[in-house]
Parts: sequence; C-alpha cells; structure tokens
Amino acid sequence: MTVTAWPPPEGESRTTAVSRRGRIIRRVLPDAVKTLIGDSPRITPRKDVNFEILAKEPLLSFISQKVLPLTAYRPGLAVYPQVSQALQQATADIVSGESVDEAAATYQSAVEKVAGADKVAKS
Repeated sequence: MTVTAWPPPEGESRTTAVSRRGRIIRRVLPDAVKTLIGDSPRITPRKDVNFEILAKEPLLSFISQKVLPLTAYRPGLAVYPQVSQALQQATADIVSGESVDEAAATYQSAVEKVAGADKVAKS
C-alpha cells in the first residue's frame, strides 16, 4: 500500500490526491471504524459502515441517510465563532422564556456587530 503525501506532489491536482487518498482510506478503515464503535451505535463518516451498524437504529439511520446529506460545514470566516456563540445565546434565551422576537432581535444585533450590518439579511 502506498501513502499519498499531502500537500499533493507537484503537478498533481488536489482532487486527484484526495481521490487517491480516499481509495486508500476506503480499503483500510471499515473494520477499524467498526472496532472503534464497538457495541454503541453512532453515526460515522463512512456511509457503508453506517448502513450496517445503524440498521436497528431508526433515528440514527434517518439522520445519517436523510439529514446529514442536507448539511454543510460552517463557513470558514474569522467571525463565525462569534456568530455561533450568538446563535447559542439566542437558543438559550428562548429556552429560558424570552420571546422568539426578542431573542431574534438580539441575535441580529450581535451578528451585525461582528459581521457588519451590510452582510446580514433583514427579514
């Protein structure tokens, strides 16, 4: 088995290097992931492993097959941790009894402060 260097060798595209690395990972990891999981089912990064270990877990199967494909990684922006914190605070405020409108207004204000009002949509 060969190990692919990262960053890709000169003249090789990132896509090719990732693809080559993916083939290596697919050959090596299924059993390792299953060993790591043990008897406690959980969602893994591998669809083939999820299909097998989540077969008797309807909620986790649903999340793995229907919800996760709709998600995306958070934006790679320097201000995003502050946006995330503001969202967590808004959620906590609502759970603690604050009105949704008040929490949303506070969240909007916080995001405008860190990202700039010109970058925040208004409803």
